[in-house]
Amino acid sequence: MTCDEARRLARWGSMGTSVGRREKAALEAHLAECAACRGEVRFERVLAETLREAPTVAAPPSFADNVLAALPPPVVLPAPSLWSLWGWLVGGLALAAGSAFGMWHWRDLWLGWMDGWDVDLAMQSVRAQLGWQYLLNELNRVLGLLTASSTMLTAVALIAVAAWGATVLAGERR
Repeated sequence: MTCDEARRLARWGSMGTSVGRREKAALEAHLAECAACRGEVRFERVLAETLREAPTVAAPPSFADNVLAALPPPVVLPAPSLWSLWGWLVGGLALAAGSAFGMWHWRDLWLGWMDGWDVDLAMQSVRAQLGWQYLLNELNRVLGLLTASSTMLTAVALIAVAAWGATVLAGERR
Protein backbone atom coordinates (compact mmCIF):
# COMPACT_ATOMS: atom_id res chain seq x y z
CA MET A 1 0.00 0.00 0.00
CA THR A 2 1.29 3.46 -0.89
CA CYS A 3 1.31 6.43 1.46
CA ASP A 4 -1.41 8.17 -0.60
CA GLU A 5 -3.71 5.14 -0.32
CA ALA A 6 -3.03 4.90 3.42
CA ARG A 7 -3.84 8.58 3.95
CA ARG A 8 -7.03 8.27 1.90
CA LEU A 9 -8.17 5.27 3.95
CA ALA A 10 -7.26 7.03 7.19
CA ARG A 11 -9.36 10.07 6.19
CA TRP A 12 -12.29 7.83 5.33
CA GLY A 13 -11.98 6.03 8.65
CA SER A 14 -11.76 9.26 10.63
CA MET A 15 -14.93 10.56 8.93
CA GLY A 16 -16.83 7.48 10.02
CA THR A 17 -16.81 5.65 6.70
CA SER A 18 -16.45 1.91 7.11
CA VAL A 19 -13.28 0.36 5.71
CA GLY A 20 -13.12 -3.32 4.65
CA ARG A 21 -11.15 -5.92 6.60
CA ARG A 22 -8.49 -6.36 3.91
CA GLU A 23 -8.04 -2.61 3.54
CA LYS A 24 -7.88 -2.18 7.32
CA ALA A 25 -5.22 -4.93 7.58
CA ALA A 26 -3.20 -3.35 4.75
CA LEU A 27 -3.49 0.06 6.45
CA GLU A 28 -2.31 -1.34 9.79
CA ALA A 29 0.64 -3.07 8.06
CA HIS A 30 1.60 0.17 6.31
CA LEU A 31 1.27 2.20 9.53
CA ALA A 32 3.54 -0.28 11.33
CA GLU A 33 6.42 0.60 9.01
CA CYS A 34 5.72 4.27 7.98
CA ALA A 35 6.20 6.89 10.69
CA ALA A 36 4.99 9.79 8.51
CA CYS A 37 1.63 8.09 7.85
CA ARG A 38 1.30 7.15 11.55
CA GLY A 39 1.65 10.81 12.47
CA GLU A 40 -0.90 11.89 9.87
CA VAL A 41 -3.37 9.19 10.89
CA ARG A 42 -3.00 10.21 14.53
CA PHE A 43 -3.64 13.83 13.55
CA GLU A 44 -6.74 12.86 11.51
CA ARG A 45 -8.14 10.83 14.42
CA VAL A 46 -7.53 13.59 16.99
CA LEU A 47 -9.02 16.20 14.66
CA ALA A 48 -12.13 14.09 13.99
CA GLU A 49 -12.59 13.40 17.72
CA THR A 50 -12.18 17.08 18.59
CA LEU A 51 -14.76 18.09 15.99
CA ARG A 52 -17.21 15.48 17.25
CA GLU A 53 -16.86 16.77 20.84
CA ALA A 54 -17.05 20.46 19.93
CA PRO A 55 -20.23 22.17 21.11
CA THR A 56 -22.67 23.31 18.46
CA VAL A 57 -23.68 26.93 18.25
CA ALA A 58 -27.08 27.96 16.94
CA ALA A 59 -27.29 30.96 14.65
CA PRO A 60 -29.32 33.91 15.97
CA PRO A 61 -32.88 34.12 14.61
CA SER A 62 -32.12 37.30 12.66
CA PHE A 63 -29.12 35.75 10.86
CA ALA A 64 -30.98 34.92 7.64
CA ASP A 65 -32.63 38.35 7.54
CA ASN A 66 -29.26 40.07 8.03
CA VAL A 67 -27.65 38.05 5.22
CA LEU A 68 -30.53 38.75 2.84
CA ALA A 69 -30.44 42.47 3.71
CA ALA A 70 -26.72 42.60 2.89
CA LEU A 71 -27.24 41.18 -0.61
CA PRO A 72 -27.52 43.60 -3.55
CA PRO A 73 -30.98 44.03 -5.05
CA PRO A 74 -31.89 41.44 -7.69
CA VAL A 75 -31.43 42.32 -11.33
CA VAL A 76 -34.73 42.58 -13.14
CA LEU A 77 -34.47 41.71 -16.81
CA PRO A 78 -36.98 43.22 -19.20
CA ALA A 79 -39.43 40.88 -20.83
CA PRO A 80 -38.57 40.17 -24.46
CA SER A 81 -40.63 42.28 -26.80
CA LEU A 82 -42.60 40.89 -29.70
CA TRP A 83 -40.57 43.11 -32.01
CA SER A 84 -37.40 41.25 -31.14
CA LEU A 85 -39.18 37.91 -31.45
CA TRP A 86 -40.60 38.95 -34.81
CA GLY A 87 -37.16 40.08 -35.98
CA TRP A 88 -35.53 36.78 -35.02
CA LEU A 89 -38.35 34.85 -36.67
CA VAL A 90 -38.15 36.79 -39.93
CA GLY A 91 -34.36 36.69 -39.92
CA GLY A 92 -34.32 32.96 -39.28
CA LEU A 93 -36.85 32.30 -42.03
CA ALA A 94 -34.91 34.48 -44.46
CA LEU A 95 -31.68 32.67 -43.60
CA ALA A 96 -33.35 29.27 -44.00
CA ALA A 97 -34.91 30.26 -47.31
CA GLY A 98 -31.62 31.69 -48.59
CA SER A 99 -29.74 28.57 -47.53
CA ALA A 100 -32.30 26.27 -49.13
CA PHE A 101 -32.23 28.28 -52.36
CA GLY A 102 -28.44 28.31 -52.40
CA MET A 103 -28.19 24.58 -51.78
CA TRP A 104 -30.75 23.84 -54.49
CA HIS A 105 -29.31 26.28 -56.97
CA TRP A 106 -25.67 25.28 -56.54
CA ARG A 107 -26.39 21.59 -56.04
CA ASP A 108 -24.00 20.68 -58.84
CA LEU A 109 -21.15 22.11 -56.81
CA TRP A 110 -21.80 20.40 -53.49
CA LEU A 111 -23.11 17.18 -55.01
CA GLY A 112 -20.01 17.19 -57.19
CA TRP A 113 -17.77 17.13 -54.17
CA MET A 114 -19.67 14.16 -52.79
CA ASP A 115 -19.53 12.20 -56.03
CA GLY A 116 -16.01 13.20 -57.05
CA TRP A 117 -16.99 15.36 -60.04
CA ASP A 118 -14.74 18.01 -61.48
CA VAL A 119 -14.81 20.70 -58.79
CA ASP A 120 -13.00 23.30 -60.92
CA LEU A 121 -15.63 23.07 -63.62
CA ALA A 122 -18.41 23.42 -61.05
CA MET A 123 -16.70 26.48 -59.52
CA GLN A 124 -16.44 28.11 -62.96
CA SER A 125 -20.14 27.54 -63.48
CA VAL A 126 -20.93 29.10 -60.08
CA ARG A 127 -18.68 32.11 -60.73
CA ALA A 128 -20.41 32.65 -64.08
CA GLN A 129 -23.78 32.61 -62.33
CA LEU A 130 -22.84 35.12 -59.62
CA GLY A 131 -24.05 38.49 -60.76
CA TRP A 132 -26.99 40.83 -60.28
CA GLN A 133 -28.39 40.19 -63.72
CA TYR A 134 -28.39 36.47 -63.17
CA LEU A 135 -30.00 36.76 -59.71
CA LEU A 136 -32.73 39.08 -61.03
CA ASN A 137 -33.45 36.68 -63.89
CA GLU A 138 -33.72 33.78 -61.42
CA LEU A 139 -36.05 35.77 -59.18
CA ASN A 140 -38.23 36.65 -62.16
CA ARG A 141 -38.29 32.99 -63.22
CA VAL A 142 -39.30 31.81 -59.73
CA LEU A 143 -42.00 34.47 -59.42
CA GLY A 144 -43.28 33.50 -62.87
CA LEU A 145 -43.79 29.95 -61.62
CA LEU A 146 -46.26 31.13 -59.02
CA THR A 147 -49.86 30.82 -60.09
CA ALA A 148 -52.45 33.46 -59.33
CA SER A 149 -54.01 31.34 -56.57
CA SER A 150 -50.69 30.74 -54.80
CA THR A 151 -49.86 34.44 -55.10
CA MET A 152 -53.21 35.37 -53.53
CA LEU A 153 -52.75 32.78 -50.79
CA THR A 154 -49.29 34.17 -50.01
CA ALA A 155 -50.62 37.75 -49.94
CA VAL A 156 -53.49 36.81 -47.61
CA ALA A 157 -51.10 34.96 -45.30
CA LEU A 158 -48.77 37.98 -45.16
CA ILE A 159 -51.66 40.35 -44.44
CA ALA A 160 -52.97 38.02 -41.70
CA VAL A 161 -49.56 37.81 -40.05
CA ALA A 162 -49.13 41.60 -40.23
CA ALA A 163 -52.62 42.15 -38.76
CA TRP A 164 -51.93 39.68 -35.95
CA GLY A 165 -48.60 41.39 -35.19
CA ALA A 166 -50.22 44.82 -35.13
CA THR A 167 -52.99 43.57 -32.81
CA VAL A 168 -50.51 42.03 -30.41
CA LEU A 169 -48.32 45.12 -30.39
CA ALA A 170 -51.32 47.39 -29.84
CA GLY A 171 -52.34 45.26 -26.87
CA GLU A 172 -48.77 45.31 -25.55
CA ARG A 173 -48.59 49.13 -25.53
CA ARG A 174 -51.70 49.55 -23.39
